[in-house]
Amino acid sequence: MDRNITFTGTFEPGSNGYLSVYTWSTRGESYIMENYGPYKPSGERKGTLNVDGGTYDVIVVKVSATYTQYWSIRQQKRSSGTVTTGAHYDYYRKVGLPWDLAKNTTYQIVSVEGYKSQGSATITVGEKV
Repeated sequence: MDRNITFTGTFEPGSNGYLSVYTWSTRGESYIMENYGPYKPSGERKGTLNVDGGTYDVIVVKVSATYTQYWSIRQQKRSSGTVTTGAHYDYYRKVGLPWDLAKNTTYQIVSVEGYKSQGSATITVGEKV
């Protein structure tokens, strides 16, 4: 699941939305948030990661004893760029990620999500090889 994901487009989050690279497994999930409205998850702060020309705040949320969320929240919001997922996953392992993303991941997508909000997005996705 280590990829260099490229994306370009426009994103207007409305009141509660975000643009992220989302990875899911039965043991947990991760969000690399590139752009967002006022919503930010609350959880245990695990420091900052500098990658892809930006700084990300890393937050861990224990949903249950066996399910954890890892969030990288970019301080400099953007709607186009490249996400080097391996840099985030390496950092997550350093701060205690309990599963192997390469072996335990079911899927990875570029996601635009909203909750009780109105907004718009037009995003084109690719991969740098």
